[in-house]
Amino acid sequence: MATTFAIHVTSGHIVAIDPLFIDYAVNPCGDAVSVVDLPDFQSATGIDKLIRLEMAALGSTRLRDILKTIGYIDLAPCDVGTYQFSLKDIRRVNDAPDADPTSHFLLDTGQFVVFDIDYLDGVLAYFDWKNAYAGSSVNRKLERQNSQLIANRDNVYTQIQSPGVNRGFEFVGDGEYTIDPASFKLVSDDAQSG
Repeated sequence: MATTFAIHVTSGHIVAIDPLFIDYAVNPCGDAVSVVDLPDFQSATGIDKLIRLEMAALGSTRLRDILKTIGYIDLAPCDVGTYQFSLKDIRRVNDAPDADPTSHFLLDTGQFVVFDIDYLDGVLAYFDWKNAYAGSSVNRKLERQNSQLIANRDNVYTQIQSPGVNRGFEFVGDGEYTIDPASFKLVSDDAQSG
């Protein structure tokens, strides 16, 4: 089981989202239209685009100005490069009461996907929850393949699965979580690797 995760950061605005919400937004039930096909989603940027994604995932038509289920973790200003964080950095909201409310994310599946918002459209296009596993663990090979398709680089997104209860981590499954922006550590900036 992986306990350290890496993502490539460009904007410094990190998204944490339950993969079920991605699936609901991209593959809606019934005759609903996929969020990626909606003009107001395509033209939106930043947190406004995430709010529209969240509305589509939850089947809501009422526009609001805050996120309730998707986490938006602000690292800005930051250097462009690869950042690491660990399983121990994922905190239950009730244990991190001072955390910025926009950074909170709700999980119904005991797992989530993390990426820089600049990669949102690519993640929506290529992340497939049904194929995200190899056996009972996350399919890291597919993550690498999708990262290459999205941005021709590694670590565009990572999927994190709860290790379960009594494993020494606060991330135990469903619930409300956050990750402190200070937890993301630069391990390789693009100037070094370019």
